[in-house]
Amino acid sequence: MLNCKKTMIKKKRIVIILETSLIFPTQNTKSIWRQRTEKQKFNIEWNVMSEQVKMLKRHFLRCDYLHIPLYIKFLLFVSLVH
Repeated sequence: MLNCKKTMIKKKRIVIILETSLIFPTQNTKSIWRQRTEKQKFNIEWNVMSEQVKMLKRHFLRCDYLHIPLYIKFLLFVSLVH
């Protein structure tokens, strides 16, 4: 008899857990999804903006400082030839 009561209690707990875990489409879940999509849009926009800034910095470094290692190589070559 005691064992039967334990199984009944376990079954009731399982039913309660299942009932609480069910999610029905309500206004609340819609608003949660809306917030997630807005956050994703913001993240995409932020990533795009940050990539543009990164590209500008990288481009600046390539253009303005590329002549320095090339000039050093040229001087080394000239010094070895003479």
